[in-house]
Amino acid sequence: MIYAQQGEETSLYWNTLSAINPATSGIQYKHEGLLHYKLSLNSNWASSPGTLLGIYNTNFKQHGAGLFYRYSHIGFMRSQYIKGSYNYQLSLNDGSKLSFGTAINFQTHQIDWSEAIPPVPYDNYRGVSLNTDFGLAYLNEKIFTGISLNQFTISHFSKETNDAGFYDPAPVLNAHFRYLFNLNSSLQLFPQMLLSTDFINVASQFNLNISYNNFINVGLVYSPNARIGANLSISFLDRYSFAYQYTFLTNGLSSLGNFGDNTFQLMIRIPNK
Repeated sequence: MIYAQQGEETSLYWNTLSAINPATSGIQYKHEGLLHYKLSLNSNWASSPGTLLGIYNTNFKQHGAGLFYRYSHIGFMRSQYIKGSYNYQLSLNDGSKLSFGTAINFQTHQIDWSEAIPPVPYDNYRGVSLNTDFGLAYLNEKIFTGISLNQFTISHFSKETNDAGFYDPAPVLNAHFRYLFNLNSSLQLFPQMLLSTDFINVASQFNLNISYNNFINVGLVYSPNARIGANLSISFLDRYSFAYQYTFLTNGLSSLGNFGDNTFQLMIRIPNK
């Protein structure tokens, strides 16, 4: 058995928060759609890990809902993930929102042992698990924060064959925080962070972004887990955005042919009236 977590949606995570915390689906926009592609380049292009995400969020009155799909591959492992989320958004007297959310998701993981180097004489493995997420989020003009418990397994439909290992999602606790500083009428500065733990290891990411007239946004990325990078996003026609982020490792793995992670996002956002 292989217990594992996957954090592909943590690249440019402030745009994909609904994939992490179900309480954030539809909390900011009436309609929100996003396509996300991440490619981790290494010296063997064919084996470079890749991830494709699709997200749609909406809200109706005090209710938020979202759909999320992810396909990823790394080496001889393939996984697919589909999730539906719901939250109740409590509007407070000061205009802020407190949201309580949950989600149900199915994950499928496939291991093709014939692609291992050297090939392993195991049967191919395909497993399905049913999982749930829980989340809490708070939003006002300055602060956006929340906490979530992800990948709590309800049922697992996988079997071991020929003593081969299989993939079982590990529960993950996430916390996110953002604060907005209005420097002047045109510039906004917002530090933000994401903390995650599978109750064995802790991962963290810190970001500092600056936005000009809500048109162009640039930022820096730092993770104590030996990763640094930068990102850029551009908004146009009031509702469309494109974002790119590049990060690379600063530890010994960078000398083994790892050329860094490239993340691309295309978004459409229709604000609440």
